[in-house]
Amino acid sequence: MTDLDSQPSRASKAPMLVAYAVTFIAFFDTFALLPTIGPYAEALGATGLGMGLALGAYSATNLIFNVVGGVMLDRAGRKRLALLGFALVTASILAYPLASSVTALVGVRLLHGVGGGILIPAVYTLIGDLSASGSRGRAMGRVGAVIGAAAVIAPGISGATRGRFGFDTVFVGLAVVMLAGLTLTALAVGETAEHSVRERARGVSMRSLLASRDLQVACIAVFGFTFGFGALGAFLPSRLEAMGRSPALSGGLFTLLALVAAVLMLTRVAGRVDNLGPRKPALTGLPLIAFGLVLVGLTDRVGVMMVGVVMFGIGFGIVYPAASGATAIAASVAERGRAFGVFNVAYSLGFVIGPPLAGFLHDLVGVSPFLWAAGFCVASLATILLLPKPTFL
Repeated sequence: MTDLDSQPSRASKAPMLVAYAVTFIAFFDTFALLPTIGPYAEALGATGLGMGLALGAYSATNLIFNVVGGVMLDRAGRKRLALLGFALVTASILAYPLASSVTALVGVRLLHGVGGGILIPAVYTLIGDLSASGSRGRAMGRVGAVIGAAAVIAPGISGATRGRFGFDTVFVGLAVVMLAGLTLTALAVGETAEHSVRERARGVSMRSLLASRDLQVACIAVFGFTFGFGALGAFLPSRLEAMGRSPALSGGLFTLLALVAAVLMLTRVAGRVDNLGPRKPALTGLPLIAFGLVLVGLTDRVGVMMVGVVMFGIGFGIVYPAASGATAIAASVAERGRAFGVFNVAYSLGFVIGPPLAGFLHDLVGVSPFLWAAGFCVASLATILLLPKPTFL
């Protein structure tokens, strides 16, 4: 790593707090829409596959622009890309109420994914740049807790708002929140990659970055997690409403999941990746996620579902900070945008594949989509076990 990478400014506490606030806003729309997109697609006439496609469409373009955005982050700087991402996300959210069919909804989700594909790697990279060498795992754990806080607050607000005022009010309110994020970024976020670093990034090899065992483990682990999370987000709200439960209950369950994860990510567990690497946390967290999905898939009792989402939240709290922290550690400042672009490809790929595939298999053979998602978490676990042990640090 470079001197710039290992010697961040001592005066970076205030910029870090601003970056955490921007991160909270950047993820707010993602979690607010989890209990909303499935029912919205269903209201437009979607089948199980259609609901999965509506949720997964965001991640399809998100996946592509994670790579494009990662390269642009290293070459053009972090702030410009964050501003562009916020602008695209705000515009796309305002287009949701205009969707009058499942096809139109998928189109809006594709545009939304472009903005998210640029924005999310930008805020991750900002945090990675601002955190000190040797404490990046803990910093990314705090990022996970901030994201968890967004997940605690956003689903409950959107679920309650939808139940009382309807879908359009949710979308307009979210657009206002994202516009606030754009304004905060424009006024209070500084550039963290100097021009000399951005020039040096032009010579960085993507092949050598992809050869990192720790980055590979991080990507496989986060893929398994998001595959399960995507299925949970796509099908849990509709399942609960089919049982006669209110939209607020699905928001409450996602809030419980996120609260458990956020609390865990504020503990010392999140910082262990700085010394141990991502393999052990992944081998611990993925089975918990799979077990939580099995509990949700095998019962109609809300109490058992609550236990399932708590187990999922514990796995989330172990896997996510380890995977994102390992990504920040594995890359120098000149390649960190690319590293988080790759990380977010894996993150998005789980959402792209998970909901439509779980929905298709459910439609085909009648097995719960939650059980299919649990199976893919186990497959991710097996893949990590088959990789050579990473030479961390």
